[in-house]
Amino acid sequence: TPCRRVRRRDCSATMAPETARLTKVRRTKGAGSRGRFRIKDFKSLVRSLLLDAVGHYRTRVSTEYAYPTSTEDDRWAVEVWSRACRDAGTDLPIEEEFVGMITARASHIRGELKTKARSLVELAYGLTAPSNHDERQAKRNKVRDLLTRLGYAYSVSEVFPNPTARSGIYENDVIQRLINVTWFADPKDDGIHYGQYFGRRMPVPVIALVLTAIQNVLDEWRTGERQDIAFSKKHYKAKYDQHLEELERFHDKTRRYGILRTIRSDLLEHAR
Repeated sequence: TPCRRVRRRDCSATMAPETARLTKVRRTKGAGSRGRFRIKDFKSLVRSLLLDAVGHYRTRVSTEYAYPTSTEDDRWAVEVWSRACRDAGTDLPIEEEFVGMITARASHIRGELKTKARSLVELAYGLTAPSNHDERQAKRNKVRDLLTRLGYAYSVSEVFPNPTARSGIYENDVIQRLINVTWFADPKDDGIHYGQYFGRRMPVPVIALVLTAIQNVLDEWRTGERQDIAFSKKHYKAKYDQHLEELERFHDKTRRYGILRTIRSDLLEHAR
């Protein structure tokens, strides 16, 4: 499928082909809720390896595919653990508990993105609680225009006041700002600390995930008033896949001009 072609093209060749040993260890219950283990429950070396593996995993979710299958999840967990061990100069087997602790971070990065997207999108488009019917109707119309034919992805100056005269697809400033604040705002952020996954141009899956998060926030305002909608796999994986496919089609149609390539280069340049 088109989204799978994008994933292969953008997949970073940073993971070593090595695999870690998966071992079962009987442990007493952790100190977390329902007896779950937390990273801080483990000794310093294991804790350090887990934190590094989580960082690699989070960045792969962002740059390769935001909704990995359970099989991919397990494989990625083993691969990032191997990478963390290699970088630390050690070779510890990965335990079953570690796999779950690592892969749980997929929903975390999506949740963090949603939180940042909400504040940016609402500020950019003046989405505040309406005080009367006319305000509610105006906000509903604004959101409708933004969600029509991917209006929110175009240069903002071309969306309003005439949404039919659009240009600058994938160049809306909210896209850049959301990328910056999510992955590049702090030296410890994934885009800086694990910058090798971003390569020389912004990975297409990152753009697709950002578009999906913005869409989620706008969906919450469809009625002119905010109604919370979870940024869940159930409701948004298909929309994320659609964005990947649309980006792939756009690339195919404009390949000779290198438009998407330029957009991706600019996004990464202005993020770093």
